[in-house]
Amino acid sequence: MKRFAAIFFLGLLLFNIAGYRLLFNWAEHRATTALIAAVDGEQYDASELITITVPLSLPYQMDWTDWEQVRGEIELDGVTYQYVQRKVVDGQIHLQCLPNKQQSKIESARDRFFELANSFQADGTGKKGAAGSTIKFSKPALSDFDDQCMLWRIPQLSAPTPIQHFFDQSLIPQPALTVMGQPPEVRC
Repeated sequence: MKRFAAIFFLGLLLFNIAGYRLLFNWAEHRATTALIAAVDGEQYDASELITITVPLSLPYQMDWTDWEQVRGEIELDGVTYQYVQRKVVDGQIHLQCLPNKQQSKIESARDRFFELANSFQADGTGKKGAAGSTIKFSKPALSDFDDQCMLWRIPQLSAPTPIQHFFDQSLIPQPALTVMGQPPEVRC
């Protein structure tokens, strides 16, 4: 029975350490995959498309007559957009994008969860929840930590002292080797 309890609590600890991140990453990936499948099958509302225009500075760029399907995403003002199609006209690239509402909801839920999970305060005041009640889970382990002992004081140095370099020529080997005789003559 003790072994079962130990395995259970170890699994619970590991899930608290990494499981929530993996769960949120899996949900975001699933939402993105669903939107990509909808874009590939052209099962989206064209009125939700937004157009982003970016200037191009490529020489000899020709205008495109048709839209080209493209994959990718961009985040603007906290909202993730999935690229649908692109077109180059008059030296500018026009990207039509769909907002990925499901992924944005998951990201905001993830951010709220981790903010709540990491909002333990040592003074016990807590943060106000949605109902106005104080959120307090447990006393943090570092509440007795004395941060005053971590103050570092560095005294200001007076004028910098000049560093003197002494050059000892006896430490350098002879720059030229002595020659025992004349070099041989070269004949061509």
